[in-house]
Amino acid sequence: MAFLPSVIEVIESPPSPIRVQLLYTLCLFTVLAFVWSFFGRIDVIATAPGKVQPQGYVKVIESEVTGKVSQILLKNGDRVSEGETVALLEAADSQAKYNDTLYNFSSFYAELWRRKTQDRLARDLSVEARALTDFTVEWPAQPALPEEIKLRETSTMHGELTQLNTDLQNIRAQLAQNKTREQGMKATIASQKSLIETLNERLQIRRTLVEKQVVAKDDWLQILTDVKEAKSTLQSTLAQLHDIQAARDVLHIALLKIRHDFISENLKNIGQLEQQSNSLREQLNQREAQLALMTFKSPINGTIVASSLVSQGQVVTPGEELMRVVPDNSRLEIIAYVPNQDIGFIRPGQHVDVKINAFPYTRYGTLNGVVQHISQDAIPAADAQQVQMDPTRLGSNTKTGGGQSTQGLVFPLTVALEQDHILVDNQQISLVSGMGVSVEIKTDRRRLIDYLVSPIYDLTSSSLRER
Repeated sequence: MAFLPSVIEVIESPPSPIRVQLLYTLCLFTVLAFVWSFFGRIDVIATAPGKVQPQGYVKVIESEVTGKVSQILLKNGDRVSEGETVALLEAADSQAKYNDTLYNFSSFYAELWRRKTQDRLARDLSVEARALTDFTVEWPAQPALPEEIKLRETSTMHGELTQLNTDLQNIRAQLAQNKTREQGMKATIASQKSLIETLNERLQIRRTLVEKQVVAKDDWLQILTDVKEAKSTLQSTLAQLHDIQAARDVLHIALLKIRHDFISENLKNIGQLEQQSNSLREQLNQREAQLALMTFKSPINGTIVASSLVSQGQVVTPGEELMRVVPDNSRLEIIAYVPNQDIGFIRPGQHVDVKINAFPYTRYGTLNGVVQHISQDAIPAADAQQVQMDPTRLGSNTKTGGGQSTQGLVFPLTVALEQDHILVDNQQISLVSGMGVSVEIKTDRRRLIDYLVSPIYDLTSSSLRER
């Protein structure tokens, strides 16, 4: 048969049983693969890169001003309490400006308080009854005023109130003198009126005697002249009394005017002092805030890491990160960033597998976790990288904007770990803040055949249509 024509050789030669068996095997595998692709399902995994961090984030201490470091009180690895000072900047200039502003504010505020006290005492003063004797000032508890300024203002108030007393006392003395003269004039008028009545009686008697020609008419005329002179003197005395009473009214007005002028002057100064005090209070608050920026304090209890302060005299600039504080006794969690196309299949409470980049999962396995929180807004992937390097940027530079493209957006999510350590060579190694991780989230189960059909479906759905 080996020398027969090729066609006859093929027809007459029996097929190789190995080839037939191999063909059947391939057909069987093809059928089994198709059946498996139809009934078999595999997990759909969403992968989200992230990092380990303590709950509440690592707190960053940074400078808000330019200055030179004067003291470094704590270094890397030192424990720190909330509110504890960790470093100081040179603050001599700021302290001097603060002290000057504080002294000016205290001076104006003390004068304001003193003038308000003077105003109250002057308003309560009865101008005709008594003099001011209480020269004490009830100073406020806050703000605390220097004793030097208190003594100065108390002395000033003593002088001004003493002058007020002197001015009022001078008018009171004139009023007393006026009253004495008035009483004297009234007594003189009463005497003159009595004299006139007596002279009138004598005049009537003389007139009767003249009519009876008992006495000469000259006597009657003399008495008549005396009556006229007495009446003239009475009129003059009444005019003097009127002048005295008018002077008394003028003195009363002068008393009220002295108090009124004193109160008006105080009110004028009070208005000016209130404006100046308010302005200085604002300046003082600004100086105090500026001075506070020279002191760096820890916002939480924790441990200092990544300190960039190395020596005294080191210059720091606004926005420069000085150190970080890792919170004490805080559970570790994971902040991961899920691609936009996977976020619709992730829900809080889903279980996840966490791969630690520092420990290959093929040798040391993975950790279990649970999705706790999913952000309601996406951020650009570039911003996510910045947030991973500096958590303080979260919320400040993570706005997507209304017209921004959805390409490259990721959703932050928080994953709670079931344990904060991993077994490495039979030793428990604790996780630390900053470790990179990869979070795998099971989002669905799909048939294998769907992977083959989906591209065809996508192709047909996007073709065979009119524009």
